Amino acid sequence: MKLDLSKEKIEWIAFGVMAFIVILVVGIVFFVRPALTQKKVLFEKYLVQNEEVNSQERMSSRKHKLEDSVAKFKDKKEELSLAAPRSSGSFSILSILNQEALECGLVFSRIEPKDVSNQKLKKISGYTQKDFLLNFSAGFHQLGHFVNRLENISPFIQIRDINITDVPQMNEVHQIRLVIRCLVVTS
Repeated sequence: MKLDLSKEKIEWIAFGVMAFIVILVVGIVFFVRPALTQKKVLFEKYLVQNEEVNSQERMSSRKHKLEDSVAKFKDKKEELSLAAPRSSGSFSILSILNQEALECGLVFSRIEPKDVSNQKLKKISGYTQKDFLLNFSAGFHQLGHFVNRLENISPFIQIRDINITDVPQMNEVHQIRLVIRCLVVTS
């Protein structure tokens, strides 16, 4: 089958192909390209907003964790405040010390408050620090038992200094000088 194309038909076909190409280019330039550009802009906005949402979710999660930590801290502070000696004078602290000493078989020969006003103390909100000098006679086992009991009252009573002197007339009994620091809840 032979195709008979005249010059006029070829021109019309060429004109039709060119018109089609022009329409295609114009369509791409004026219709498809702006639509793609708009979709690209919308997609970029979506990515930015998605990142903002994710960031806010992470911050919200951190906020909840911080709120939980603060609540636990407040509970612990309340618990410690209830367990700490009150500032109703040194009587409460002395009662605690005396009770612990009696349970260890100790009797104080001297209890004396020490002045801490000239010392640089770490400020602890809601608490006052007080030092006491305790003198008593005891054997090492009694002393160890007493120190263990004081340490178990932590963090409210801290041993600051200890001095042990041998008593020559008494076997296995020593003169003990103990300096302790107490945290007392302020009113």
